[in-house]
Amino acid sequence: MDLFVTCAKLAGAAGPTDRPIDGQDIAPLLFGSGTITRPPFLYYRGATLYAARLGPWKAHYLTRTGYGPDKPVLHHPPALYHLGRDPGERFDVATNHLDVVARIQLAVDAERAAIQPAPSQLIKLAE
Repeated sequence: MDLFVTCAKLAGAAGPTDRPIDGQDIAPLLFGSGTITRPPFLYYRGATLYAARLGPWKAHYLTRTGYGPDKPVLHHPPALYHLGRDPGERFDVATNHLDVVARIQLAVDAERAAIQPAPSQLIKLAE
């Protein structure tokens, strides 16, 4: 989605105004003229929030090894990883960074308040 927004802006085109576009102009990164600030990225499995990323930090609310019979593991407080230092997500540092956990939670709450659920395509198929 970032490429769509970036290419449209570089071409002088205006993006759609009738719906939110999930992307941003990354031309400053491509041309080395600046940086960008990323909004939080929420990781869902179905309608369930599993994790959220904000900058280099990723908080896991639920973890699960796969789609098999094992149950998801709830993390309260969320497990927290600094992806720049721990890309393998091996060392939970939540207890040392409760301020980061709180910032991520505020970002998650704001994003979830803005989400408009899409109608289920499966229900339409069954009708």
